[in-house]
Amino acid sequence: MNYGILLQSKYLLIEQQDDWAECFFCQWMLLTCCENSNKYLIWKCEDEYFQQVDRQLGDFIEESSLCCRCTCITRRSFSGGLSIGGVQIATSEVPYKCQTCNFLTCCCMKPEMRVSLSQNYIGKIVQPYYGPCWGTRNKLCCPIMELQVFNQSDELAYTITGKCCQKSVCCLPFQCCGCKIIKYEIRDASNEFAGTIQNLYNGYIRECCTRQDKFGITFDNITSPKDKILLIKATLWLDYLQYQA
Repeated sequence: MNYGILLQSKYLLIEQQDDWAECFFCQWMLLTCCENSNKYLIWKCEDEYFQQVDRQLGDFIEESSLCCRCTCITRRSFSGGLSIGGVQIATSEVPYKCQTCNFLTCCCMKPEMRVSLSQNYIGKIVQPYYGPCWGTRNKLCCPIMELQVFNQSDELAYTITGKCCQKSVCCLPFQCCGCKIIKYEIRDASNEFAGTIQNLYNGYIRECCTRQDKFGITFDNITSPKDKILLIKATLWLDYLQYQA
């Protein structure tokens, strides 16, 4: 396994590939049945991810049906492989869950992504069931901006939380002029700070004319390659849940 590259990576940049055909037909022609599967490139950075990118680390390619992409859109079921150094090392599967809004949905229908490494289950990411104003740790936050990461024993390993009071959230989709970053904190099971995920401003044309998103991950106190894989998957899924309209 290409664990060595992940062990050395503190900063990662995840960039969704452009799809201008989808942009034209979906956003300008107002058609809904032209949603294409997503592809993301993962870059290793020597310093903060908004500085010069060092080299491509890997990619993630979505596998899903056209029918599911057109009818379920952000809540669609899909699978995908994560490749590092040209070798697929992890797969993930998101089953379809029937939902209304988060705090009215049955707790057994919580959206989740299951992650496997060489066909061995290593953990899952869950969008938790909680009230419209309060997160799972009794902290005021925007309900859609929280994910829980569980290890292979289904024990809580990390919580990813973003606050709705960030000015960048209010500026969507026109993130600019000091509103270029939406930040999510990564905290471990002891509620200790472990890193960040940031949705980065991707330029005026891409922000207004496409759905291409860009994320940066900082692993401050995270060294396990399996944990890093789970958090990469969580970042990718966050794009589906919150930014893929």
